[in-house]
Formats: sequence, C-alpha cells, structure tokens
Amino acid sequence: GASAAAAAEQTAAAAREAARAHSQQHAPEPGTKYGVGQLFLGIRYLRLVDARSMRPVLPLVPLLCRACDRTLSYTDQLLCTKRRWGFGAGPPENACFTNSLVRNQFEARGEYEEHLAQGLMDMADVYCKCGKQVGYKFCRDKTPNGRNLNQVGRFGLVTSCVRRGSYQLAHVDPYNPPPPAPSPAAYPVGAA
Repeated sequence: GASAAAAAEQTAAAAREAARAHSQQHAPEPGTKYGVGQLFLGIRYLRLVDARSMRPVLPLVPLLCRACDRTLSYTDQLLCTKRRWGFGAGPPENACFTNSLVRNQFEARGEYEEHLAQGLMDMADVYCKCGKQVGYKFCRDKTPNGRNLNQVGRFGLVTSCVRRGSYQLAHVDPYNPPPPAPSPAAYPVGAA
C-alpha cells in the first residue's frame, strides 16, 4: 500500500525531471522562427474596408454622449463590452474598452496613477466637449514587464454616459472624410 504509493510518486518525480532536462536540452535558440499553420484575427481589432472605395465594410453606428448627442466613437471601435469603471469614489459601472474616440470631441484631463486588476497604469479622465465625464484613457503602462502596452492610448467609455445612435453610417468613412467642397467664391462670376 504505502510502498506502492511512494514508488509511484518517485516514478512521477523522475518523469518530471526527465521532461525538464529534455526541454532544456532542446530549447529553441532566441530568434528561432516557426511556421504558423493557422492564424486567427480578432475582428474587433481590425478595421475592415472595401479595397476599392476604402469605405468600411460594415455599417457603423455612432456612440453618442448622453448629455449632448455628440459622436464620441463608433461601434467598430469597441474592443470589449465587459469592463467596469467608477468615477471618483463612486461604485464601478459597466464600461466598454474602445480602440479610439473621435478626435476633437473629447478631452483627457488630470493624469493619475491607478492600481488596476491588470497592473499599475497612468490614467486620465475623459470628458465630452460638453463637459460631461464619460470615461477614461490608458496613458502609460507602469508594469515592470510591459504587459499592458497594448492598452496605452485606448479608452474606456462608461455605458451610462453614452448611447447608441438610432442611425448607421453605411456609405461614408468618418475616419477619412472627403475634402470640403470649394467655396462659391472660388468661382468668379462670369468665369468660363
């Protein structure tokens, strides 16, 4: 009974040691390249555009500030809808991790250090141009191993502060709008 269990444990320990020694002997050299048989792309991390028109393939729905209806982002920028964030000492609320916000529609203010579940980060509060606090920005990864570098420059929108627009953009690219039309003054009266 007891001697059989001890023998089994000794055999298992020897097998573990042999596996460790084998992996050390056959470890790849730094910089070794491997072929990839299959590749998965996270669609939320991609921006799919038509090759000819460069317009988004999927219709975009704007994410609007609840206070003023200003467009803060679009649904194609949502990376994760299962985040949590609280303003100040308030309770955590549902939030969305977003790739980007619309330029000139928000302000990031008051950078501060925050201990998050994933590690130490410098954060900033994000406000709509109307003044409503709507979320947060990841400013700097402060973990020793850089494990959160992929979050730097991205944002979180608190879902109680934004709403989905009731319309979608199907034939325009809000990220690369066409140049403005020339003003009528550019065409002098009587010019041929």
